[in-house]
Amino acid sequence: MVIPKRRKKVRQPTVSLAFLNAQDGKKQKTNFNTTLYSRISPIKGLSWDFNLNYKRYWEDNQTWTNPYEKVKFSDGTIMSPATEPSEMSTYFYNRADYSYTLQNILRYNITLNKDHDLGALVGYEEYYYKRDTRSANKKGLIDSSIHTPGSATEMVSVGGGAFDRASRSFFGRINYAYKSRYLFEANLRHDGNARYHRDYRWGTFPSFSAAWRISEESFMLNTKNWLDNLKLRVSYGSVGNNGGDDVGEYEYQSTYGGSKYPFGGKLISGLASTSIANSMLSWETSKMTNVGIDLNALNNRLSFTMDAFVKNTTGILFTPSIYLTAGNKGAPRKNIAEMSTKGVELSLGWKDQIEEVSYSVSGNFSYTPNKIKKYKGELVAGYDENGEWKSNIGGVASSTSAVNPVIEDHIMKEYYVRNPYKGSGKGYAADGVNGGPTDGMIRTESDMEWMKAMIDAGHTFMPNKTISKDKIWYGDYIYADANGDGIYGGSDDKEFQGVSSDPKYNFGLQMSAAWRGFDISMNWAGAAGFKLYWGASTGYNSPTTRVGVALGTDIANDHYFYNPENPSDPRTNLYAQYGRLVNGESGYQNVETSSLYLFNGNYLKLKNLTFGYTLPAHISKKIFTDNLRVYVSIENVFSITKYPGQDPELGAYPEYTSLRQFAFGANISF
Repeated sequence: MVIPKRRKKVRQPTVSLAFLNAQDGKKQKTNFNTTLYSRISPIKGLSWDFNLNYKRYWEDNQTWTNPYEKVKFSDGTIMSPATEPSEMSTYFYNRADYSYTLQNILRYNITLNKDHDLGALVGYEEYYYKRDTRSANKKGLIDSSIHTPGSATEMVSVGGGAFDRASRSFFGRINYAYKSRYLFEANLRHDGNARYHRDYRWGTFPSFSAAWRISEESFMLNTKNWLDNLKLRVSYGSVGNNGGDDVGEYEYQSTYGGSKYPFGGKLISGLASTSIANSMLSWETSKMTNVGIDLNALNNRLSFTMDAFVKNTTGILFTPSIYLTAGNKGAPRKNIAEMSTKGVELSLGWKDQIEEVSYSVSGNFSYTPNKIKKYKGELVAGYDENGEWKSNIGGVASSTSAVNPVIEDHIMKEYYVRNPYKGSGKGYAADGVNGGPTDGMIRTESDMEWMKAMIDAGHTFMPNKTISKDKIWYGDYIYADANGDGIYGGSDDKEFQGVSSDPKYNFGLQMSAAWRGFDISMNWAGAAGFKLYWGASTGYNSPTTRVGVALGTDIANDHYFYNPENPSDPRTNLYAQYGRLVNGESGYQNVETSSLYLFNGNYLKLKNLTFGYTLPAHISKKIFTDNLRVYVSIENVFSITKYPGQDPELGAYPEYTSLRQFAFGANISF
């Protein structure tokens, strides 16, 4: 076998091996989790539950430089010698967490005159979490085989930090039922969270629900032979949300950081404000009205549930953009957004037995579109009386650079990007400004002549403007002139796409069957009505190239190629799915942020498949067990999707991969 020599100008030999072997390290994680639980019933109907959970977590990480030569494979030449110990470094990071959750719950239930069921609950919950971290990076190892921090000679950096969070809740509930026919429930929560100022820390959230079991009415007696349950439900309530992990623990306070300032002709170290505080931060509140129906029929073999709801969330926590006149300070987070969600949820199930085979099938479906009702004002864009384009997007959007900014009266984080130009394909002479390429890619000489005529007529094609191999060329996309100002793909040509990364539709299917001790079950899940923005990524979905990184298979097999100096070149591929290959990663026409990189995320996934076998009772008893079942289970069996990335369920840029897992086990009871 002959291994071709690498061109001399390439100075990155064994890139992948060097990347994998130039550093070494170790990581150790330890978890401890314990729960104490008790229930005391001093009198009939009264119980006291006590629950204490304590968690402890330790993490120790260490990495160090590994001396590794970079060698040219073709002739063994050392292109880069191993790192000297004086240039080697060692780094460590330690983390320690602990948390506890304390619960006290009192319950009382009583039945009066056989027809009136009363229940009451009061409770208290407290949660506390604290994390401490320490890290250091030192350089200059005395010996490459010894990489403890004490063996390094020069301190590069040292760091560490700590934060805590705490919450406390008081809650209560009252239940009443009359003849199990008329049902009523009232709940009240009073929640406090330490991430807010003490004056705005607490929120009170009531909820109410009522139900009518129509099937228990006397006028439904004739349906008893087939109708087991028919219940109508209605509810209204509010719940609080503390903003999740996006909200920091101390954002109601101003923060300061190190800064230098001139004094006496010298730069002096000092402190400067880095963010503007908002002491009035408080809870997000969701108020929901729900109407539902439950039905069970045919000896409970058939089940059906439907819920229709309207949910309005107010005080959503966002960090709006801030004017440059504020300097380098970060904008304060505010309770400024409101969102409305209207949806329906359905579930349908059937279970039965045919001779020795028992089986069940159930499915669920939900439709939950949303819209931002309030943020920073309505977006207004258009031409003024002087014929100049005006837009207030900088003042009403959460960001002018994001592909999915938050904007009032639009879907939550709706995509807002440029679209490829779509013309008639007839050329400039036949159709003027409408005669360009049908899908936006310059594919033919007719397309190129159209663009040249457009430029001569005064039109501009952003971002590269001119025609040449390193600017705009055959196999490049051009972008639509949405506002009609003659600039194609300009900053004012972004358009709303009517879709976000949140699925409008979610659905699932569960199936199981059993026969003579054998059982099988599967769980399907899927989502639709959403897209993922997966921007140009070399080696995956972009026709850009980098030394040491392979082309994505789809692009390698179907990329554009045309040489106007040799139209009969056998590599010619005018109608490829992907643009031309370019020698680089940035600055090219095809890597612009646009809907070209919006991909359909719809998927259907077999989440779990399980096979089991339960031993007959007479065999189980011989091995001193009451029941013994062995099984094999597979997680993430397969997916059906057109998404070209990794896994649409994990998003466009997942922090971890989805794994197919196989588990073998046994369920034993004595």
